[in-house]
Amino acid sequence: MPLTIFLSHATHDDETAPGLRAALAPYEVSVWADSQRLRGGEPFPQRIREAIQAAQHGVVLVSQQALTRPWVREEVRIAQAVKRQRGVGYKVIPVRYADVSNEALKELCGEPLTCVPLSTGPNAVAEAVPALLAALGLAQPDDPRRPTVLESAPLAELTLCLSQPTMVEHEGTYRATALAELRYLPLHTLPTAPPIPRWRRWLTLRPLLAPTVPVPPGAPYHVTAPLGPLEAGELSWYLERYVMWPSQPFQRRAQEVESALPRWGQDLYALLKTSPQAAEVLHAWRHDAGPHARRQPRLSILLHEPDLAGADEATQRQARQAATQWLALPWELLHDGEGFFISGRPWGARAAAVAGAARLAAAGH
Repeated sequence: MPLTIFLSHATHDDETAPGLRAALAPYEVSVWADSQRLRGGEPFPQRIREAIQAAQHGVVLVSQQALTRPWVREEVRIAQAVKRQRGVGYKVIPVRYADVSNEALKELCGEPLTCVPLSTGPNAVAEAVPALLAALGLAQPDDPRRPTVLESAPLAELTLCLSQPTMVEHEGTYRATALAELRYLPLHTLPTAPPIPRWRRWLTLRPLLAPTVPVPPGAPYHVTAPLGPLEAGELSWYLERYVMWPSQPFQRRAQEVESALPRWGQDLYALLKTSPQAAEVLHAWRHDAGPHARRQPRLSILLHEPDLAGADEATQRQARQAATQWLALPWELLHDGEGFFISGRPWGARAAAVAGAARLAAAGH
């Protein structure tokens, strides 16, 4: 007989929830999650309460984000009430991320509970499944069955570190500037995270194959964002509005944006090698495979939070505006003159899909 569990989790963990659902499906475990079942206009509290009561067990995905979400706490409270009502036939099982303390777990659940540990990495869910099955009574803790472990290519990360962001006037418009440093850690080294406030976004790029080369140090250099509000506005219009209304009067404008995409990507790529030292770091990242036949390159944009203590309001406003512009740049367009960098399916394919849909819609008018 299939088993139904209610999965409580924060929106931030939406990517983990489907993994748990898929991993439990072969064991005839149906996972009810609010992100999957709720529809617009439904009475949220009553629908959730009914789902928790109808399930055989409750599972809560305990992350740092879940600890701060009121609806997660409410779902756990309802599940605990159902547990008290049913007795031993109903369990509340926490699946806990490694960075959540025992004290925080106890505070969320209201009592000490044995948890299922959830590690990080591509095999985190697979490694947690045996313990979760045992907690659900579907397998013994020493059950020899083990889920398939996913093989992942080692991560080779290039980081563009930006600091001192501000705004300057550039060719009649305002652009973001910063002090930049390009860093690359070879595959045989372990990355260390700087213990300072920072904002980050990253892109996973197409795999590269090449021999090992030494990694030279990068020196800080001043950079100005090659794209500004005008380009951002055109790109936003093309991706979000034009495809919804691809009529004939707008097609010329759309074609101009399409032709500009590779150029904008090349401008972003040129920014990464503004200085000779940065160009050497970029070359090392692109051509270093270390002892691995395959690797997964990643570009991270790391913006150090500026120290604005004592700064006037205008300076603070410019720093925040510049930080937003740097992180909002369309790094997905990164183009080396030969092609887009996005793994397997170039970012340009997205633009081509937009253009194709627009042409089809226009032809039907």
